[in-house]
Amino acid sequence: MVGEAWRTEVNQYLEEIDKALLSLNFSILPQQMKLTEETKKAIRYWQEAWLQWRNGQYDPESWSLHAVHTKLTPIYEATCSSNVIVSGLLHRRIYYRPTPSAPLEFYEIQTNEQIKLISDDGSLWKFEQVWGMPMPLFHGNDSDLANSMNNNQEQGSSSHNSLPNDVVNSKIHPVVLSYRYNREAAVAYANTYWETPNPAYPYFQDDCTNFISQCLHAGGIPMIFTNSRAKGWWYRHRKEGWSFSWAIANSLESLLAKGGAPFYAQQRESPQELELGDIICYDFTGDGRWDHNTIVVAKDEQGFPLVNAHTFNAQYRYWEYLDSTAYTPAIKYRFFHVMAIDN
Repeated sequence: MVGEAWRTEVNQYLEEIDKALLSLNFSILPQQMKLTEETKKAIRYWQEAWLQWRNGQYDPESWSLHAVHTKLTPIYEATCSSNVIVSGLLHRRIYYRPTPSAPLEFYEIQTNEQIKLISDDGSLWKFEQVWGMPMPLFHGNDSDLANSMNNNQEQGSSSHNSLPNDVVNSKIHPVVLSYRYNREAAVAYANTYWETPNPAYPYFQDDCTNFISQCLHAGGIPMIFTNSRAKGWWYRHRKEGWSFSWAIANSLESLLAKGGAPFYAQQRESPQELELGDIICYDFTGDGRWDHNTIVVAKDEQGFPLVNAHTFNAQYRYWEYLDSTAYTPAIKYRFFHVMAIDN
């Protein structure tokens, strides 16, 4: 492979996948894939998952796909005579109509990818592993979640109160890539920025959820971009805003409790069941509105969580918050184990 020729292989590969998604023809195979037992198994799994979705959950009267655009932005590349390794950010945007008469909507998702192309003779190049193939892992109506986020947008600081009410009550159908949650990376981020905030993000008077979202994203949880602050989980830099679920405690709890993308969280009964990188939500007054979130960064000798948090910045704080000025005897907790997809 000479010069930038590998980019052609990447673009053709992604075009084939986008074509399969848009046509719902999952017999289409990327011609650039090296067929080994491992890749054949992965492709069969991908095809069977989509066929099951198409034959069972897909309702063309309910919603329809209109366009799929995917692009890989390389961050690092290394080449030699027999292989090319590329690390980059995969950005996929999917346009759809939630109903036949509804206006066109879209959502986006970004994931990190590392891919390898190999050649036996120096002329024919193939991808060594399956990558960039989205799975139909979530399909449902998130309008209740959107309403919950809208009704509770006043939660938190004055910065949060100023968010516009742009809720769109329609179906959202995220289709996300397989990924893992790197708990060590999330904890490392929490320990790096618990006291001095990361200057790459805004810092709010009530910053707990903004901080937790940063930790989760640092652990590899991909943002789900939408054109509504009441949907998805995303941050678009200071001037472009963020979703309610990124920065508002009650909205993040709602998304975690939903059990779907991007966290695929499972609620646990006791704090001892949590692992490092998991999330604890706090309803200080027991009124059903969740006020605070923390991330588990360590365990004590009895196996109880120690947490990091913002607002009242804390590191290795005992999970119960009995010493908090917000504590009341009616306090409620929810314990969420972040599953991601392959955990």
